[in-house]
Amino acid sequence: HASGEWLTLISEANLIVDNLITDKLPLEFSSWVARMRTPEALVDAIRIYQQSASTEVKTYFALQNDGSFTSDIIMLEAHKAA
Repeated sequence: HASGEWLTLISEANLIVDNLITDKLPLEFSSWVARMRTPEALVDAIRIYQQSASTEVKTYFALQNDGSFTSDIIMLEAHKAA
């Protein structure tokens, strides 16, 4: 989910956010696709997609030549509203 979606879910659950951290998580491509048990045909498709991505997308996700990239993360602490 995107950060905004998480915050909506938190709000709908009647929780109040106390602490919020956003960051980028570096993901090494080979170990990532192995963990996800990605079929080889899809690994090839992901690599083609990454190579054809716009400069803006490559910059945002910090795409590397080996396919490694970063992903947005959110970590938060919340409590139930009174």
